[in-house]
Amino acid sequence: MPDTANKRVRFNAEEGAARLDAFLARHALCGTASGSCPEKTAENGAERGTALAGVGALSRETIKKLIRAGKVMVNGTITMSPKAPVPAGAEIELAVPAPSSSLAPEAGPLRILYRDAALAVIDKEAGLTTHPAPGRPEGTLAHRLLLYFPELAAAEGPRPGIVHRLDKDTSGLMLIALNEACRLALAQRFAERNIFKEYLALVYGVPKPPTGRINAPIGRDPAHKTRMAVTASGRPAESAYRVLYADPAGRFALTAVRIFSGRTHQVRVHMHYIGHPLVGDALYKDPRRVASGKLPAHPFSDRKLADTFMPGRQMLHAHRLSFVHPFPEALNHTVLREQSPAVAGTGDGASDGPGVGAFCRISCRSTSLSATGTDADADASCRIAGRSTAFSVTGDRAGDDTDAGAASGLETGEPELCFVCPPPGDFAGCALSLARRALRVVLTGSPGCGKSSLLALFAEGMPVFSADRTVTELYAAGGDAAYLLRARYGDRFVPRAGAGVDKKVLGDAMRADAGLRREVEALVHPLVNHALEEFRTACDAQCLPFAVAEIPLYFETGGKRDKEDVVTVGVYCPFPIRRERLMRLRGWSDAVIAGMESWQWPEDKKTAACDVVADNSGCLEDLAKEAQRVTVFLKEARTARDAALARMFAAFWDGRKEIVACSPERSVGMRGRFGPRRNAGA
Repeated sequence: MPDTANKRVRFNAEEGAARLDAFLARHALCGTASGSCPEKTAENGAERGTALAGVGALSRETIKKLIRAGKVMVNGTITMSPKAPVPAGAEIELAVPAPSSSLAPEAGPLRILYRDAALAVIDKEAGLTTHPAPGRPEGTLAHRLLLYFPELAAAEGPRPGIVHRLDKDTSGLMLIALNEACRLALAQRFAERNIFKEYLALVYGVPKPPTGRINAPIGRDPAHKTRMAVTASGRPAESAYRVLYADPAGRFALTAVRIFSGRTHQVRVHMHYIGHPLVGDALYKDPRRVASGKLPAHPFSDRKLADTFMPGRQMLHAHRLSFVHPFPEALNHTVLREQSPAVAGTGDGASDGPGVGAFCRISCRSTSLSATGTDADADASCRIAGRSTAFSVTGDRAGDDTDAGAASGLETGEPELCFVCPPPGDFAGCALSLARRALRVVLTGSPGCGKSSLLALFAEGMPVFSADRTVTELYAAGGDAAYLLRARYGDRFVPRAGAGVDKKVLGDAMRADAGLRREVEALVHPLVNHALEEFRTACDAQCLPFAVAEIPLYFETGGKRDKEDVVTVGVYCPFPIRRERLMRLRGWSDAVIAGMESWQWPEDKKTAACDVVADNSGCLEDLAKEAQRVTVFLKEARTARDAALARMFAAFWDGRKEIVACSPERSVGMRGRFGPRRNAGA
C-alpha cells in the first residue's frame, strides 16, 4: 500500500557519482519554477523520471537528512550514508515527507508590489518583525505571508518564503521566494552578492567625504549583548554610502547606503562606526558622543516639539532592489499589484508622506527574455493609496552609469527586475521636519531710513536680531570688541582696561581714515556674524518659521544672494526725509551724514538688490501697513521654500534625483522662487 505521508520518486542513474548526496542535490535543482512532474508508475504510486522535479528543489542538507533517515533506496536497498557511491545505471527511490510550515496564517495589511509563480516583492512596514524569534512567536511578516501566499504552507521551518530580512523597525523592499527552487536560487545569489540592495538613511551630522566605502567586520558587541559592533573577531562586512542631501547647518544628512554583505544591523553599525548614527536609532546612538557635544542630543531644543516631529524608530528604509530573475519563464508581464482591503484606497497618514504622490506608476521599460536585448511592450499603471512605487524589468544595460547592473549579473543579458520604493510617511516627514530651517530674513537700508522702526514692528510676532544693538553690546565695558580694540590700538579708543569704547572718537577716526575703518571692521564684523549665527541656530532649534536680522551693511560686507540664502527686505526713504531725521534725532551734521553714506551702496542700488522693499516715506501708521504687506510676502516665500523642499525630497523618494547642492534654497534658485523685486507699498 502506498505511503501517502511521503512523496516517492523513482528514477535511473544513467551516470554514476562519487557521493549519493551530491548526486541527488544536483538532480533536485533540475526542477523548474512551474514544478513540472515526471510520470507516475503503476507500482506503489511512485513517480519515475531522470530528475527530482516531482518533489521540487531540495537543499543538500535536506537530502542528507533524508538519507540518514532511511528515505533513500539504491537498487532496492536502503542506503543511510550520504557518502555512498552511486553505480552507473542504478535505480534510486526517494521518499520525501510532505513539507508543511509550523506557522499559522495571520491577517494583517501587506503591500505586494509584484508577484509571479516563483517570487514576490513586498514593501514591509516599520514595526513588523520579519520572522518568529524568542519573545515574538506570532504576529510576524512570516505569518502574514502564509495568508497572502497559501503555497508557502508547503515550506519547511519557521521562515516560509524569507530569503533575507529587515530589522523590525526598518521599512521597505523585501524579496520573497514562493517555492523551494526559487529560495535556493535567490539564496545563492545573495551569497554571491549578485543582488543590489540600497537603503535610505537619515544620519546625524554630514559624512565627509560625501561618498565612501566601509570595510569593517561586524560581530556581537562584547559589552552589550543586544548590539552588534565593529570588532576584529566579527564577520567581513562591506557597505558604501553617498550623501544625497546635506543640512547646511551640518545637523543631519540624507544618505543612500548600499550593502554588499548581509550582517545583522549592518547599515546601523557601519554608520555609527564612522560617527554618523541613524536619526531615531536608540540602540546605536552613543551617549558619550552626545554628552561631549559631538552629536546633538536632539535636532530640536524643545523636547515637546521633538516628540511632535521625530518618530520612534531608526530612520532606515530599503529603497532600491535589483536582481536577475532566476526563472525568466515565470516573469509576470501583467505586473500584478495587490493590497489588503484594510489599506487599499484609504490614503491614511501611515502611508502618506509630505511630497509623496498618491499614485503607483508601474512600468516595464525594456523587457527581454533572450540575450538579444529586444524590447517587449509591457507597460502598466495602477492606483495605490499613499505612495508611488516604480518597478522595471530591463534587459542588457551595458551603458548603465550605476553599478547595480554589474552587481545583478546583467552581463548575462538576462532580464533584471528593478524596484524603487518611496519611504513611508514618518521617514518623509522626519526628513522634511529636519530640513526646514527658519527662513533667513535680512532687513537693510540706508542710514535714517527706519530699519529699527520696521524691526520693532516685526518683533511683535517674529524673533529679531539687530547688528547695531549687537555692536553696542560688543563696544560696552567688558565687551569682546572693546577688548580687541584695546589690544590692537592701546588706549586710543578704549581709555583704560575694562572700559568701553569711546564711540565718538572711534567714529571720527574711521571717517577720517579708510584704512583704519577697514581694520576695525575686520575685527568687529566676525564677532557680529558669530552672534548672528547663534541667533539663527536658536531659531532653527525651536522650529521657528522666521529669523529676522537687521544688518545695515549686509550687501557692503559681502552678503550677496550667491553666497547666502536669505530673503532681503529693503527699507526705502527719500534722502531729504532721512537727512531731516538724522539731524533732528541723532544730531548728525551734513559732514557726518556724507561720511556714513560713503560707506554704503547708493540707496537705489541697495533697494534694487532686495527681494522686497517697504516704503517708509510716510508716518508710523503707514509703516505698520507696510510691515503687514512684507509679512505676507515672507509667508509666501516660506511656503514656496517648503514646497521646493518637498519636491526635492519627492524626487529622491522616486529615484529621480541624486546628489544635490548642500542648500535646498540655492538648489531651487532664490530669484526664481521669489520672482522679481516688489515694492510692498505698490
